[in-house]
Amino acid sequence: MKEAKVCNCPSCGGLLKFNIKVQKVRCNYCQKTFLTDDLSDDDINWIDKAENENEIIKPERLKEYVCSSCGAVIEAFSADTTAKCLYCGCDLVLSSNFTKDAQPDEIVPFTITREKAVSILNDYLESVHYSVPKELKNGVQEGFSGFYVPVWLYNCRVSGQMEFYGFKAYKTLDAIVKRGGHIDYVDFPVKANDKIEEWLINSVANYDYSKAVEYADELISGFYSSRYTISASDTLNEVRKNVIFNFERGLENDTYEFYTIKLKQKDVKVYNEKLKYVLVPMWICRLRDRNWTHIFAVNGQNGELIGDELKLYATKRIKIFNAAILIVPLILGIIYNSTNSILWEKAFIAAVILSILLFIIVLAVRNNRLKKANQKVIQIKDLSLREKYYKDVVFDKREKEALSEEVK
Repeated sequence: MKEAKVCNCPSCGGLLKFNIKVQKVRCNYCQKTFLTDDLSDDDINWIDKAENENEIIKPERLKEYVCSSCGAVIEAFSADTTAKCLYCGCDLVLSSNFTKDAQPDEIVPFTITREKAVSILNDYLESVHYSVPKELKNGVQEGFSGFYVPVWLYNCRVSGQMEFYGFKAYKTLDAIVKRGGHIDYVDFPVKANDKIEEWLINSVANYDYSKAVEYADELISGFYSSRYTISASDTLNEVRKNVIFNFERGLENDTYEFYTIKLKQKDVKVYNEKLKYVLVPMWICRLRDRNWTHIFAVNGQNGELIGDELKLYATKRIKIFNAAILIVPLILGIIYNSTNSILWEKAFIAAVILSILLFIIVLAVRNNRLKKANQKVIQIKDLSLREKYYKDVVFDKREKEALSEEVK
């Protein structure tokens, strides 16, 4: 049974925790602040590790740990790197899950506090106050949790050239087309944990990785965190395929003047590869109401809001209003039917027309308010990994050898 570490103050023995406002580790008791030390002697070369070692990631399972503060036994998943003792309430770091070959190279610290994240989401929900039920807004305060999301950052240059047969018409060879160029990828984020939803990884492009610091256990204490479950070798194999595919597609798309093309030969290589293991901060909130489960995330560094597109809800006010515009014409219709008066007939027709107009106007206003509010949020469904990260080819060769012959 492995021990779960409590980050203690070297001065008084109190609990150490990263303070977002002062951007330092602070003791909860004596209030002293500390700069985190570099815990790793040497940086791991993940490219060499991926090519020379076939790391096998074991399936996630529950493991038992001993709290170093009170001695209680707690359970946590094998990929978790933080936990909370249910007995003494201490924030624990499961450092045994961060062995030397699994420790992050860097960590991007939180700069957005929990209160600020709650305020960002509340401001958004307030802008659609006629469309969001109270139970959804009331769950914001309790729904936010701080996460450190593990990602691989990939850097490389893809360079090469391709030759195509270019056809102007069906089976009529017009030219041999040569295209060449390169693409530089800098801090390309790739999912490191298979439990992380794809939209969450797609939203990490806007982090400023130059603000990352050396990893220390004290920085993740008090937040949810986990280690990678997708190995460096699996990541490298997959990301290489993706960047090469994107490069080749870029060269092919530059031959748009031909009816069709056929590959003759290609020489594409990847250079200057670097792989880095980084933890990035995010506040995540799951809100439930009677109809939907909504997911919202706030970038823990810059406060950017990512979330579901909100729907139109029939709140109590809207239900009362809809009932009113239906009941009034109904009453007038009953009176007209019993009296056959021309006056009541005109009143009934006017009420029906007015009710329809009011319903259309209110619906249009609500849709317009909801549309403007949703524009403030990066929608989960609009996050496309390929469109967000893949870049255009920088061309250094565009050649064409004119030919005219029939291809059999």
